[in-house]
Amino acid sequence: MDRSRNKISYRNPKVFNLPFEQPEKRPTRAWKPVLILVLIGGLYYFIFQSPFFRIKNIIIDQTLPPAVSEYMAKYKGENIFTLRSSEIRDELLAKYPELTNINVIRGIPDSIKVTCDERTPKLVWMSSGLMYLLDESGVAYKEIQDPGGLIEVKDNNNLPVKENQPVVSENFINFVNDLKPKLRGKGFEIVHFEVNETTFQVDAVMVSNLILKFDITRSADSQVSDLTKFWENHSGEARNYVDLRVEGKVFYK
Repeated sequence: MDRSRNKISYRNPKVFNLPFEQPEKRPTRAWKPVLILVLIGGLYYFIFQSPFFRIKNIIIDQTLPPAVSEYMAKYKGENIFTLRSSEIRDELLAKYPELTNINVIRGIPDSIKVTCDERTPKLVWMSSGLMYLLDESGVAYKEIQDPGGLIEVKDNNNLPVKENQPVVSENFINFVNDLKPKLRGKGFEIVHFEVNETTFQVDAVMVSNLILKFDITRSADSQVSDLTKFWENHSGEARNYVDLRVEGKVFYK
């Protein structure tokens, strides 16, 4: 056998090209975007349109005025997620200025709870013929027509009062509320209080129109003590005022 001839034949083989076949095209899944849209639409309906998330229960703090419950009843049937808590707070504050620290809490799926604090009126501030309730912080929060037995303080300067703005300091509120019962306990009946140049000082007007002048930066106890000592021997001598603002001294006229 001639091996050299076989080697030559392997060097240049003939090639057979197989016919080209197009890859099989997979069918487009057109239903996928449709399914996604259906799911999104269904979820939107379930959250915002279905009765499942509509408000059925409104829980109001029992210490609040009954009118708050009546006012909140209009939100029954609304969607709990579209409820705007900030708007409710603003509306309640505008309608009921005696309320503060208002919170509207969602209880998924169908309940809301309203909690808030009610301001405690500490005195009545009178200015320019108008009367306002002041809370423990000295903030004027409501215009009224009748003092209702509260301590009355008249501003002789008739400065304008803005609601929900501080008029006097908390120290002033505490001093006046502490002073009046102390004076009554010593036999001094006060009709009302007055403020003139500054709220660091206050005048107590007695039934007899005698004016007692006090400094709110000093102890009410010490000033009432000075007044009592003066009154023991000089009560008939004071006709216009008794000034107790200087420690250790009593000025009178």
